[in-house]
Amino acid sequence: MNGEAKKKEEAPQQALARLERELGAGKLASVYLCSGEERYFRARIAELVLGTAQARGLEICRHDAKHPEFSLLRLCDDLRGNALFAAARCVLIQSLGTLVTKTQREYSPAFVELLLARLAKPGGSVLVLASESLRADHAVMKAASAAGGWVVHCRKLWDTPPPWGGGDPNRIELVAWCLDRARALRVRLRADEALYLVQAVGNDLAALDGELERFRQR
Repeated sequence: MNGEAKKKEEAPQQALARLERELGAGKLASVYLCSGEERYFRARIAELVLGTAQARGLEICRHDAKHPEFSLLRLCDDLRGNALFAAARCVLIQSLGTLVTKTQREYSPAFVELLLARLAKPGGSVLVLASESLRADHAVMKAASAAGGWVVHCRKLWDTPPPWGGGDPNRIELVAWCLDRARALRVRLRADEALYLVQAVGNDLAALDGELERFRQR
């Protein structure tokens, strides 16, 4: 990726910070679509939205297309129907790509049609859609954007210095994230220690977060 592209693309943690501010201000959109290989950001976005929806009294429905007990029929019922004991539903669909990507064995054109209809007319419900990969020109991606929803690219953070800055390791996105996360957890961490931690653990935010949490407990 060239330097110009890196400068223009919003970092996932910046989108996450904006989301936290908006949810804290009481703003809840009708759809949140997070696509990308960094599972930490996908999980964090889902956690924040579902927590806010639950606090608002919405009925929570969770589905994971890769779970052994996943039922497409139950998912479709939750999308078609109304909440039983609440004013509206918040439906989480994880591993969405397996259901909406034509090359996948589990692809369901009928489900795609239903999902697009629900995105067009949410009826007070909230949809949280998470996928490891989804093309920017996919119909679901376009429909989520057209509905005024949150569409976040949950990419991996860069683990090498950017082309600008003279190769300074302190400018590495992954190192900067570790330092920010350490501050949030009230953990003392120097830049050189953050760099060592990243080199030891690798580009896995969930694992890095776990290490920082262990530091905090000690």
